Amino acid sequence: MRRGEILALRWSDVDFERGVAMVTRTLQQTGEGLSFKVPKSAKSRRQIALSPETVAILRSYKAKQAAKRLLLGEGYADLDLICARPDGSPVKPDGFTASFKGFVSRRGMTTLRFHDLRHTHASLLLKGNIHPKIASERLGHATIGITLDTYSHLMPGMQEEAARSIDSVLRSGQRAVDGLGWRLTAACPDGGPSWEYFERGVPKPRVGMRLGVRAQDVEGLTQFSISLKLWHPVSRLSVELRSCGARQPLARVRERL
Repeated sequence: MRRGEILALRWSDVDFERGVAMVTRTLQQTGEGLSFKVPKSAKSRRQIALSPETVAILRSYKAKQAAKRLLLGEGYADLDLICARPDGSPVKPDGFTASFKGFVSRRGMTTLRFHDLRHTHASLLLKGNIHPKIASERLGHATIGITLDTYSHLMPGMQEEAARSIDSVLRSGQRAVDGLGWRLTAACPDGGPSWEYFERGVPKPRVGMRLGVRAQDVEGLTQFSISLKLWHPVSRLSVELRSCGARQPLARVRERL
């Protein structure tokens, strides 16, 4: 989250049960003072999933803040802010940055900026193979292109991984049409339409099949209609055939290896 988004976050924006925080506004410091504003980008107004550890820390902090609020009584400005001054009023963004700078300086990390924490979060997501779209949504970027342009240097192996992935997909598809296979045939005895489906390279148990046959009397003749659907659960290849329409008994519907 951005600095202004954190300083504007309210307890009512956090759903502890679902483990999410809603970013709906930001705190800005102008020459006229502090003001809460709606984020400019629609993507900045977002829902962020929180880790269980973060939820636990927020619960604990809320309890401590509530105890301090009781001590101040009416002197506490109850704005429902998570990050608030001791009297409940908003924290000035510049003052927050100065406090963070002093905090890291005392720990020997003088070059670390608060905004660098946001970059670190994004870097860890992408290094952990989290999809860039998810990272972009968490960061509130207007487009995924901004995320990729900003952090593409962290993913030098993306092109190589893409090449390996497409090879794997193509090999999987090739295996679906090479090697041993099975055949289904449905035909009409009077020379009417017939269909045949032959799939190679896929053992029969890995292929789904649904075959329906319906017969009805039409003016003393038996009319058959069939529906046949085949699909492969990996390649998602599917074929669906309907209605033989012969007014004689169906010659055969057979399945063979």
